[in-house]
Amino acid sequence: MTTFPTAKVMMANVTQLRITGTLIWKVNENSLSNYPSLKWLYLYGNKIERIADGAFADLRQLVTLYLHDNKIETIGEQAFTGLNKLERLYLYSNSLATLNSKIFEGLSELEILHLHRNKIEKIEDGAFFNLSNVDELRLDENLLSTLDSPKIFEGLSNLRVLFLPVL
Repeated sequence: MTTFPTAKVMMANVTQLRITGTLIWKVNENSLSNYPSLKWLYLYGNKIERIADGAFADLRQLVTLYLHDNKIETIGEQAFTGLNKLERLYLYSNSLATLNSKIFEGLSELEILHLHRNKIEKIEDGAFFNLSNVDELRLDENLLSTLDSPKIFEGLSNLRVLFLPVL
């Protein structure tokens, strides 16, 4: 499989979708618009390299998103726009190198963010801004050489569990 199933009639009431082990390599804008009731989306173990702006815009009920064990290098600044109920985001074991300042913008309900086992070298100031509900953040097993910016963790006011790489 290289694209997402699109049978509109069948998909409108689906709350859980698991697509793993496929050749899907990108998530385009509106790729998943036929699944408006999704609460849990499992897209791990595929070949995904890119996530476009608006890729999840129609998934307003989504609470958990599994994107781990792919090859994700690029995530659009507005890829997660509209995910106002998202609580858990698993992006570990990918190829992310930079976390830009707007990547997680609007994810105000997020509680768990796993970014370990990537190639992250840089985290821009503001990347975690307004993620006040995050209580668990994993950044271990990345390529970060410094975390000396005073604003790098700004916004993580409820953080309880933090895994950092050896610097």
